[in-house]
Parts: sequence; structure tokens; C-alpha cells
Amino acid sequence: PVISFDCPTGPREIIRNEVDGILVPAGNLQGLTETMHRLMSDAATRRVLGARGPEVLERFSEDRIMGEWNRMLASLIGG
Repeated sequence: PVISFDCPTGPREIIRNEVDGILVPAGNLQGLTETMHRLMSDAATRRVLGARGPEVLERFSEDRIMGEWNRMLASLIGG
């Protein structure tokens, strides 16, 4: 599973907190340390979060993203 700081832009768009990764408040080194320790000592949570990882690949696949771009551009040009 992924652990990331919850920066103003980026990680929250990709990571669903406690679903397929964990977001830690930006700059909170103590929170990052605690979260890393939590995952290192909890195999069940690692398995649950890790099992959801492939969903991220699907949500951000090239076909899906290009389809969204095509729909948006078509709506902008009226087609």
C-alpha cells in the first residue's frame, strides 16, 4: 500500500485514504512515522490496502483517461 503526504494537489486525487493507501497531513513527520510503523506491524491492513491497488491502475488507465479527455473536448467543441 501507498503512504503519502496529503499535499494541496495530487495525492488525494489518486489515493483513497484508508481504501487503497493512507494519506498523512502534509509535513507531519510524526504522523508519517506512525503510519509507516502501523503498516509494518499490521499484515492484515497491508493486505487489505494492497489488494485495492489494482483499482488505481484501472481508474487511471490510459484508455480511461483518454476517454475522459475525448468527452471533455467533444463537449467543448459541441460534438
